[in-house]
Amino acid sequence: ADVAIVCGSFVEKVGGHNIIEPMQYAVPTIVGPFMSSQSALFESAKDKDAIIQVQNKLELQKVLTTCTQDQNFCDEMGKKASAFVTSMKGATDRTFQAITTLCTSSSP
Repeated sequence: ADVAIVCGSFVEKVGGHNIIEPMQYAVPTIVGPFMSSQSALFESAKDKDAIIQVQNKLELQKVLTTCTQDQNFCDEMGKKASAFVTSMKGATDRTFQAITTLCTSSSP
């Protein structure tokens, strides 16, 4: 895909879907206003300017127009998305290590 739209993020009841899936392919990823089910991951991506959030149909239309007319914008967003995913790799191992350390250093 040239652009990914996380449709579940446009529905409050759903609250988003996995943003890592399109981002791992260096695809500019657009989300809507509702990212409650992925809030921590979304905030991390947003802090790295690796994801595009829109609040309504008009903003979505503007971003899609930009994506179709400005290849440099798409390439840059794709690079940021890919870099973000790369930075997240190993999180499971780091979490397991932290839990193991916590469990072995705690007294019964």
